[in-house]
Amino acid sequence: MALQLTNILRDVREDAQIGRVYLPAEDLRRFGASPPGEDGAQLERMSALVRFEAQRARDWFDRGLMLAPLLDRRSAACLLAMAGIYRKLLDRIAADPERALRERISLQAHEKAWVAARSMLGGGG
Repeated sequence: MALQLTNILRDVREDAQIGRVYLPAEDLRRFGASPPGEDGAQLERMSALVRFEAQRARDWFDRGLMLAPLLDRRSAACLLAMAGIYRKLLDRIAADPERALRERISLQAHEKAWVAARSMLGGGG
């Protein structure tokens, strides 16, 4: 859930440009928001929604990562690497929701490698 929600937040603008919206309809209504949110008031509502969904994704990460010790070492390493990368991406999206609504936020290859290695070694992202 955490990875999927992060993907959705990363792709909000691109999806809206092709007529697709994957954010929960209930949350869009609650925030009075509709992507991509170009005008000032709409941008503020969409930014608030992105922050809300980012917190939801963080909660899913926390819940999911509690299960890592139940996995074999190789599977746990993969999980921790992916979670580390996606958490870092989520942090960037949450730190600047307006930017995330204007452009696709991503990590460079060296950042992904660094975050993955640190995550697998227990150092976080």
